[in-house]
Amino acid sequence: MSDAHVYSSYLSFTFVAYHEYIKKTLGHKSIHSYIILILAVGALILTGSKTGLLIISLYFIIICIRFIKNLSKKNLKIITTITFVITILLLINTPKDNDPFNYLYLYNRATTYNVKGDSINGRLQKGIRALNEISPNYLLIGNGPTGASMKWYDGGISILLAHGGVLGLLSLIIFIYMILTRSKRRSIIGKSFGLHKVFTLLIFIYLILSVITEHFLITRNLLPVATLLSVIYANIKLNYIESSMNVNHLVPLKYA
Repeated sequence: MSDAHVYSSYLSFTFVAYHEYIKKTLGHKSIHSYIILILAVGALILTGSKTGLLIISLYFIIICIRFIKNLSKKNLKIITTITFVITILLLINTPKDNDPFNYLYLYNRATTYNVKGDSINGRLQKGIRALNEISPNYLLIGNGPTGASMKWYDGGISILLAHGGVLGLLSLIIFIYMILTRSKRRSIIGKSFGLHKVFTLLIFIYLILSVITEHFLITRNLLPVATLLSVIYANIKLNYIESSMNVNHLVPLKYA
């Protein structure tokens, strides 16, 4: 069976990436954006997972903050469209006797919340289990992939703690910080700070998704995300190299 959370994660991340980067690269107009918005939100609901809807809601809040800071017709149109689409989809709750594809079940699963029965409760329990397993190591060092009692802990933080402990999690945080710091420095020199903002936002979105689930360990989810992030970073680096060459008056490289 396919994992609904994986599809929901990928759809929500790609949705944000489209509106922040891909749309501008492809030169799409407003009509394309609205069509993709409607299809994406509808597809997210049909996955039956709340993960993607959470990311879309978070992105909606970010857009609202941008709108408050920079009043523009473009941001107003995006906010109005997202609000309209989500409202309509949430209001459509008409049970049908003939529902061979279980649309109503998927809709209810994505839009309703049950503390005891929902998967978030199981994720919290597995997170506590991961902490208990590495408590003999003073939480500093994990038990590794072969020493952990479970293969999946249904959460990125949980599985990192179980395998690498706090030191492993801290190492990952430092690595991400170094990437973002280098990206910011090169974007300032290369006059592409807007790309750095997009790069940072997409990493932030993917980190949230990875905290919720362990999708960073699933190839079909990680590969397209890593490819897109690499393209954006390569674009930042290319602008940085071109700016550096212009500053040096295009001094040719010297070979030994």
